[in-house]
Amino acid sequence: MKTVHFYLVRHGQTRLNRLKRLQGVTNSRLTHKGREAARNLGTQLKDMDFEAVYTSDLKRTQDTANFILEKNRYAFDIQPLKGLREVDFGRLEEMKNKKLIPLLVKKFGFFKVIKAVLGHNRFKDLVDMFAELEGTSQAETYDSMTSRIIETLTDIGSQYQTRGGNILIVSHGLVLSSFIDSLEKNQLPIMLLKNASVSNVDFEKGKFKVVKINQKG
Repeated sequence: MKTVHFYLVRHGQTRLNRLKRLQGVTNSRLTHKGREAARNLGTQLKDMDFEAVYTSDLKRTQDTANFILEKNRYAFDIQPLKGLREVDFGRLEEMKNKKLIPLLVKKFGFFKVIKAVLGHNRFKDLVDMFAELEGTSQAETYDSMTSRIIETLTDIGSQYQTRGGNILIVSHGLVLSSFIDSLEKNQLPIMLLKNASVSNVDFEKGKFKVVKINQKG
């Protein structure tokens, strides 16, 4: 078995990112800044020969991948997978952060919210708070989200472990941050992975190992 090298990329900045609104499965187009950041990352990776390129089924990741690959000297087919999509926030989708925070404080209390933001289990606590606040069972829980992303990346890694190689994954901030945090606690900044950043995770013999986190193009 050989090592599979995952290049995990968060999509470029979107309009909803810029407006500081909660964005899960709702799609939003890339901003000029988001497109240029993806192109800059593409310049950094232009000589990288990927075995495969996967995105989520949400358009912002596919657009980001296309901008990254513009300058690559190899040709790739992009394979969208639902398992790589962002967490579903249900009826909280597109809510302004400045409206969301007071709702969280009202329901859970100030100190519990602060602990969720700064604590050891911040990604789990925040995602589950969102799901409880949403209240309709449409919003995804942390356990559901992390099981989904781990299963998806394990399936991809298993397909390529006989020959190894590099795999480009373009996905989303919260799902990728939660995945990396599940492997190595407290290695991420308080905020999510940056837009158009790349993190390197290796897969070998059924196990993941974090190599680099949150690198900018």
